[in-house]
This record gives sequence, structure tokens and C-alpha cells, in this order.
Amino acid sequence: MRGDGRVSFVAIMEEIKHQVDSGRPLVQIYEHFEERLDLGYTQFTKYVTRYIKEGRPVFEPNRKRHQ
Repeated sequence: MRGDGRVSFVAIMEEIKHQVDSGRPLVQIYEHFEERLDLGYTQFTKYVTRYIKEGRPVFEPNRKRHQ
């Protein structure tokens, strides 16, 4: 189902963040948590960059586009 990958990532994001902060390679982190994640490695790296390294909010309110 759409969004399941992000939900699974957010559920364990603090554990992932701890591993990232300790300097562990992303591929090893992904392999460690792979069974708990509903997403592939590429999307995992995008979420790590977006939500952990850049610190963007996980759930932003919908913004309407102005035309």
C-alpha cells in the first residue's frame, strides 16, 4: 500500500538515526533493518537524507498549489 515504506521507516527512525550518527555505513544499516522496512535501499537512502540528515519534518500538512 502506498505510504507503507515511509511509515515503516518512521517507526524505527530513531534507531536508524543512532546508527547513522555513529558512522555506520548506510548499506549496513539497511541490511540490519531490512526485514522491518517496507522499502528498497534507494528509497531508504532518500529518507535518511531527507528526514535524518536534512531534518525535514516527516509529515507536513498538505499545501494547496496556487495557480
